[in-house]
Amino acid sequence: MGGLGGAINAFLCYARIPVSPGYTEFAWHVIPAGAAHGGILAVVAVGAAFLVRDQKPAVQWSALPVVGWLAGWWSWAPLQQSLFGKGMLGSMFWPFHSTSTLRETWVGLWQYFGLVSLLYYGGLTLGRQLRAADLRTHQLVAGACGVLGSLWFWIDAKPWYLGLLHGAIWGSLVGFGVWKSRQTLTGRGEPF
Repeated sequence: MGGLGGAINAFLCYARIPVSPGYTEFAWHVIPAGAAHGGILAVVAVGAAFLVRDQKPAVQWSALPVVGWLAGWWSWAPLQQSLFGKGMLGSMFWPFHSTSTLRETWVGLWQYFGLVSLLYYGGLTLGRQLRAADLRTHQLVAGACGVLGSLWFWIDAKPWYLGLLHGAIWGSLVGFGVWKSRQTLTGRGEPF
């Protein structure tokens, strides 16, 4: 569902709905790149939460920055290739280019949507959302993480309010996907 949300958001950028993001033009291949981007954000957050669901809170807390960092790095690579024409290798190692500062390499990855996964992972583990049974709660938490986590990027890239739209689309779909997988895996929505 994260991939679907990413594809929808990329299509909206490509079609300039409701407006064109001000930083670049988009080619058609931004749509599959957006799908990969949204999917990676969801898989990193949900996968990490599932892996540490039975661990002590200290382990869950310590994974927060790592989840955000990896999600920002990996999820931006497909967009980097689509938007800026970088080759596969250049796109995969984009944070480590010679022009990147230490701040861009270590903190900037959270700005490139890593904060979305960091917040969602935190909600799923520390907020005990992974075990919640209510669909609306899942969508609300994921939507809030999508919006809050993407605002940093969109405030810089402009217009800032695209963070509200794109975060809500991604979050509502991912929240539905986590809720639905919980229903499927447990049979009747019992805890994982």
